[in-house]
Amino acid sequence: EILSQEEIQRVIPSLENYIKHPDGIWKAMVQYIHKSGSLVWAKSKAIAICNSSGKAVKLLGTITDITEQKKAEQLLKQ
Repeated sequence: EILSQEEIQRVIPSLENYIKHPDGIWKAMVQYIHKSGSLVWAKSKAIAICNSSGKAVKLLGTITDITEQKKAEQLLKQ
């Protein structure tokens, strides 16, 4: 799975900002391009693990496939 250039430009600055100022939980809805060529939606969440001076040194996170949820939302909009 890879990110489109548009998704990279949207998501990476948000994550970089969170790493510089780790407060709470970072969240993003991200659209991946699966190796089959299909689009996959995911909900990404991360929390920073900080050192004693408050600098983020690690991220602990999850990625949840929400493709079916997004498809259902689209059907409801029609």
